[in-house]
Amino acid sequence: MLVGAWLRQLVQVFDKFEYCLIGTVVAAFGQGFFINSSSKLASAWFGDKERALSTALGGLAMPIGCIIGFIIAAGLIDDSDGFDTPEKRNKFTFFLLVQNAVSTVGTVPLILFARNKPPTPPSKAASR
Repeated sequence: MLVGAWLRQLVQVFDKFEYCLIGTVVAAFGQGFFINSSSKLASAWFGDKERALSTALGGLAMPIGCIIGFIIAAGLIDDSDGFDTPEKRNKFTFFLLVQNAVSTVGTVPLILFARNKPPTPPSKAASR
């Protein structure tokens, strides 16, 4: 998903909107890998009593992230903006840059520091 997000930034370099669409498609393919990740994470890291709450909060993460993305977009781009003047193009590429920065700040620490399993299993079912 992060690679797709940064591919969208090529719209600024090559001045073609098709690059934005290609990056969006790549990011959309990546989302399919994250749909069931909250339940897998909950079963590996949380005990029996915390598992349901962890799965529920993890399931809410994607819709909440979409809401935050809509709020950021509404704050940076309005109805009068388009893609026909250099000022509006700069505003759009700044919007993509803000989205990419937020995605990168959230993803890079996860890639660097996350582990597959905890040092000790949280329950007997997780130890198998």
